[in-house]
Amino acid sequence: MSYLKSIFSRRVCALFALSSGLLGGCADILDLPDSPTIVMNDPWQCDSTPPAPISSRAQVVLHACSFISSNCSVPVTGISATLCDKLDVNCTQPVQSDIRDVDGDLRFDVPTIGSLGKGFDGYVRVIPPLGPCTNDLATNPAACDLAPACDVSAPDERCLVPKFIPALLFFNPPIVANTEAPLVLPLMPTTSAINLVQATGAQKVGYAQGILVLTGLDCAGRPAPGLTFNVSPQSQQFARIYVANGAVSATAQATDQSGLGALLGVPPGFVEVSAYAVNVEANFERVATANVQVAASTVTYVALTPARR
Repeated sequence: MSYLKSIFSRRVCALFALSSGLLGGCADILDLPDSPTIVMNDPWQCDSTPPAPISSRAQVVLHACSFISSNCSVPVTGISATLCDKLDVNCTQPVQSDIRDVDGDLRFDVPTIGSLGKGFDGYVRVIPPLGPCTNDLATNPAACDLAPACDVSAPDERCLVPKFIPALLFFNPPIVANTEAPLVLPLMPTTSAINLVQATGAQKVGYAQGILVLTGLDCAGRPAPGLTFNVSPQSQQFARIYVANGAVSATAQATDQSGLGALLGVPPGFVEVSAYAVNVEANFERVATANVQVAASTVTYVALTPARR
């Protein structure tokens, strides 16, 4: 599971770049094929079978931290989480509920041997603490847009908003063994996420829509450069950004060595996210997919890995 730690560590760097002020817009949406085919070339043709669970349960540790702190060094405390099956849309029958952090660490067990025996591929819903939106008005005039009933001249409980954007973390590839080290979950402060959406130029899509943070991987589980991301069903409003040389680029049209990108303003609901690579004919072909949920005013994290035979 060491490569999973690497995935999340790289996300920290990318999310820190998102707040750096270097973002001047978003890359143009690429004209991807309606019915792409699967690339059958290395490094996308994964011949080995996925690892099998070594026990019926595995322990996972998530370390929640603020992405605007250096190297995600400041833990986010006062959070709660719920562990959910992948197909349980609203998590009405949680695998485990009321998971509380200890100094930013969330600890829980997941079932690894189910009907398919392929590990746990569900998700964690993370609920951050609340705080008065009026605290952020000086730096972001739109801070209280998430609390329309708030009277900024006399703040009360109607002015409470999440201090960080709620998160959905999908486990892909599935969890089959205990994590060797805490998986880093960088949470976006609410005002930073609002600024990010506004900076992309996507008009009024941030508050009622969702954000996807994606990591493209090759067969060895290494972050993959040269990938583009897309989502289906598509929306004309969403914005696409990639990390290039450690910072968010307004012009990059594919991932760099970090394998990182984000889609902002994605409508809530079930979506299929895909990664595409350029083949020898210079055409975009799909190399990895994942099906996840997008929720309003929520960041969804998922890695995209090629299928194994």
